[in-house]
Amino acid sequence: MDLDCVIAGGRVLAGHEFVAADLGIQSGRIAAVGAPGAFSGAVICRLLDARDHLVLPGAIDSHFHCRAPSHPEREDFASATEAAVAGGVTALIEMPISVPPTTNGQVLRARAELARKSAYVHVGFYSSAATGRREDLQGAVEAGALAFKAFLQHVPPGREDEFTGLCLPTNGELLAAFELLTAFHLPCAFHAEDQAMLSHREAALRAAGRRDGRAHAESRPDYVEAVSVGTLMRLAERFGVHVHIPHVSSRMTADVIRDAKRRGVHVTAETCPHYLEFDASALARLGPYAKCNPPLKEPTDSRALWDAVWDGTIDTVASDHSPFTVAEKERARDDIWAAPPGFPGVEVLVPYVIGAALSGRLSVARAAEVLYEAPARIFGLWPRKGSIRPGADADVVLYTPTEGGTFDHRRLHTKARGTALIWDGVKHTGSVRTVLVSGEVVVDQDKVVGRRGCGTHLTPG
Repeated sequence: MDLDCVIAGGRVLAGHEFVAADLGIQSGRIAAVGAPGAFSGAVICRLLDARDHLVLPGAIDSHFHCRAPSHPEREDFASATEAAVAGGVTALIEMPISVPPTTNGQVLRARAELARKSAYVHVGFYSSAATGRREDLQGAVEAGALAFKAFLQHVPPGREDEFTGLCLPTNGELLAAFELLTAFHLPCAFHAEDQAMLSHREAALRAAGRRDGRAHAESRPDYVEAVSVGTLMRLAERFGVHVHIPHVSSRMTADVIRDAKRRGVHVTAETCPHYLEFDASALARLGPYAKCNPPLKEPTDSRALWDAVWDGTIDTVASDHSPFTVAEKERARDDIWAAPPGFPGVEVLVPYVIGAALSGRLSVARAAEVLYEAPARIFGLWPRKGSIRPGADADVVLYTPTEGGTFDHRRLHTKARGTALIWDGVKHTGSVRTVLVSGEVVVDQDKVVGRRGCGTHLTPG
């Protein structure tokens, strides 16, 4: 047997457990998984020693903002995917916020071509569910969209060029979108916060002169998210549309989703490391650098989200990587309403979740499901992504399980590293050492050494 690469001596994540095994890689795919030493007689171009390491699939980050082709000062596909691969993420699903926003197949194709030229990892795309035009949805499907996305809020003032065509702020517009979505068999992700409720809360806080960080959390309490998700669950039940709820932030919302799943509603859900780790006190401490939408909630919500990850109510954990510049955050230091929402997180995702499994806070089986298997299945990438098995793409991570550390924004690869202050000092167990993308070594000994353009455009199936 001739092999391009063998990864030998490691403990391989096979299904939901680690087993001692060697991997043989040929032509960008996993050719075989064998017992230790199984490929000793093969002709091997490259041997990677994985002794004392875990061998993981490349993670799939299904909630990622790049901003390309607009705002290169925040991020571009080169810097975004360099950050991803350095953190052990080999597949991204990019949200439609940009200039122009991804509202049809023509825009999606242009963004896919831009990514193809400079990406270190595989990139797939959401397209808008909110234009009201069947031909836009059909064109996006033909261009390879992995999912649709819509925001249940008004277009943010000052960001019209990024959001126009992505928003469904009224129930009438939402109903019309569901009527169109029934003809398509892709998941649709909704940013679910009730516009009327958050507008009412924000107006009251502004009138009281509140501009501090904590005011942002108070403007969007748990029921603002949960009421919106409840509406989506009833529409999903009525129309048979696969609804995906990203960035679940509260116990109340998790309860709504849990109940819907028990009724057989086709719903999947995601949370993010920052909702599991932090609460609204971070807004008082860091102001604009801790602002995200939905906002951080209370410690009881974080604990309830861990429970929801454990019991399967929440299917995936994704980063919601949202790059902005330090200047944009600093301009709003004394006025939380003026701050752009979001901060980087793609490099945190794998060490945070795998670290939780290694430290006993999460089982290995659930870590494998939320990082790899579930996102691959939800977005039509299984089994070529999200698993280590013969025939799967050779997107592989060698992970050092014994080297603990703390996150430090200065060591991140994203252009937006200066806005990732919230993660400073948070401990993690283990670290990414080596990453292969389609069998090509892109990260070696913690250094990004691969070539731009080695990723592919991800499409369903």
